[in-house]
Amino acid sequence: VLLRGTKGVGSGGDHLRDPPPPSPVARELVTQGLSPQTTGARCFHHSECFSDCCLISLNHGGAFCAPKARVAMMCLPQTRGNINIICPCQRGLSCTSKDSGCARRCHLI
Repeated sequence: VLLRGTKGVGSGGDHLRDPPPPSPVARELVTQGLSPQTTGARCFHHSECFSDCCLISLNHGGAFCAPKARVAMMCLPQTRGNINIICPCQRGLSCTSKDSGCARRCHLI
């Protein structure tokens, strides 16, 4: 992948770079079972993510694909085509709060 800011073909500066390491917040998500997908470690658009993943951005950590939330996990409602801070639920689950003072979580429909 030729990254932005690198020289193009024929300019003598062709090279590939690995993506920078994940931010501390992304590393924390990895320990919670929400590791970024290897094929989408760094993405710019939701179409780069697998169907059971969403595009997440943790501010300075950059955007990456992460698995959608499972039963009882925190979630936010699906936002079509947007970058999320928390993923929506997997198919067949509903992102609701059982109490107005509590965070939304995935529940069976």
